[in-house]
Amino acid sequence: MEADLDIIGIDATDAGRNVYEAYGFERIEGIDRLRGTPSASDFDISAGSVSNVDAVVEFDIGRSGTIRERLFERLYDAKIVPCLRVPADGELRGFAAVRPGRTCPKVGPIVVSDGNAFEDLLAAVGAHVDSEVVVDALDRDQFGGLLERAWLSVSRPLHRMI
Repeated sequence: MEADLDIIGIDATDAGRNVYEAYGFERIEGIDRLRGTPSASDFDISAGSVSNVDAVVEFDIGRSGTIRERLFERLYDAKIVPCLRVPADGELRGFAAVRPGRTCPKVGPIVVSDGNAFEDLLAAVGAHVDSEVVVDALDRDQFGGLLERAWLSVSRPLHRMI
């Protein structure tokens, strides 16, 4: 399979970081991998399914500054990946994808406009998933405290490298 990529990125453990640095990878930021079992009762729920991937792409570009249209189209088209949004109707304030992971479902990407939207998405995940989940939070993630307060705790640090 041939890919048209300018940058290759990985998420490495502490031990892997040394190995990848020897191949020229550089650490650009830290990631906290959080695990926990969501509970819908933690917050009020006002989230529904994503019905328009174009709105999600536009919302994401405005917040992340990155064009991830192909990623969101693939997530949206995959019948096994529910994408939740807040609120269920009206102006889009956030979205999250719940996708299969190696050991349990992975929640992400998560993009929100504010802490209330973030809490609503966490509640929607709790209403949708009845098992442990994994969420990766970037060091700069302003909502990390909400994750831990809700139902997640840090299971291990990772390093995003390019």
